[in-house]
Amino acid sequence: MKVLTELTTTLHRRVAPASPSAVDFFCRRYINKKAPEKEGRRIVMRRDQTDKHNELIEVDRNDKHRYYKWNYEPLPTQTALDETNPHLAIRSPDFKLPNPRGRLARSVWRQRMAEIQAARNDPELEKLARQRKLSLPLDQIEAEWRNEFAIHDVNKLVRFNNISRDLFNNDDVIMETLLDVAFTDVKIHRGNLVKSSQLLSAPNEIVFNSKPGCRYTLIGSNLDGHPKGNGNEVVHWIVSNIKGGDFQSGDTILNYLAPLPWQGTGYHRITFTMYLQNDGELTMKQLEDNSLKTRCFQSSDFVSSNNLHPVGISWCQADWDESVSQTCKSLQDLSSEPVFDWEEYFEPKVEHKVLLKKLNELNYRNM
Repeated sequence: MKVLTELTTTLHRRVAPASPSAVDFFCRRYINKKAPEKEGRRIVMRRDQTDKHNELIEVDRNDKHRYYKWNYEPLPTQTALDETNPHLAIRSPDFKLPNPRGRLARSVWRQRMAEIQAARNDPELEKLARQRKLSLPLDQIEAEWRNEFAIHDVNKLVRFNNISRDLFNNDDVIMETLLDVAFTDVKIHRGNLVKSSQLLSAPNEIVFNSKPGCRYTLIGSNLDGHPKGNGNEVVHWIVSNIKGGDFQSGDTILNYLAPLPWQGTGYHRITFTMYLQNDGELTMKQLEDNSLKTRCFQSSDFVSSNNLHPVGISWCQADWDESVSQTCKSLQDLSSEPVFDWEEYFEPKVEHKVLLKKLNELNYRNM
């Protein structure tokens, strides 16, 4: 009898209604989860975690992106660019970047895919490849790369090698043409390693795509060779008023000087940049070429003062050799060649003996 009474009391407690506040809470919780929301905008106040002052902002629950917007305001649609500061310009929503690989038709891509598939299924090509007797037409591959990917790859390499930072003052300059520079013993590509002895004389071949009726300026400079190290470069060559792509028709403003990668400073970036003269012909006096002080200036100032626009660039990396010492002798304001190598290392015991010997010699002289 006692067990039945305890069982009925526990059942009665479980079935008994809860307090009004608890019932209201569970009902509201169920409605918020199951019941469809009413039409209209529901505003919820929430603290902005990104703001130090914890300001309250309005959040729309109907917006599926509400958790990713903090003080978000839609940007105005503006199609015209800002001429004073292009970095702050707002483009239209339908703006698209140009395809760096070119806009080829679908039929061309299908034809290329069919050629690749046919080459993979050819047993003779597979046999030659396994026997390492397969020869590739490198000239044809380079010509195809020049037509489709060359300009895009050069622009990426300019940013990767920090040339836009040191030469164009962090401006993201887009090149328009390839610039081929060749010396007697070596050809300049895009960062290839060369010796300073291979660049003693001026280039004998410069090829680029020029526009009819336009004139160009070629500047060769060393981005890492300034003796004071304040960010300026050493200019080695300036030729202006180049007509029709023939660099020999230009006027030499600064005679050619071989590169000066100082001893102990590693590889230096030697750049050859072609600029378009927006104001036509340039009339300038020839600069002195026998002093290092004349050659230490910032080419960006020269470019901005003469209204030049870069259109092509090539560069290499040169290190020190014995030819640098001979080049330093041709500069009047350079008394001796600067050396930045580490001092010779001595073992502690050997160094101690050398210092004791010098100390004994000094003591002997002072007697």
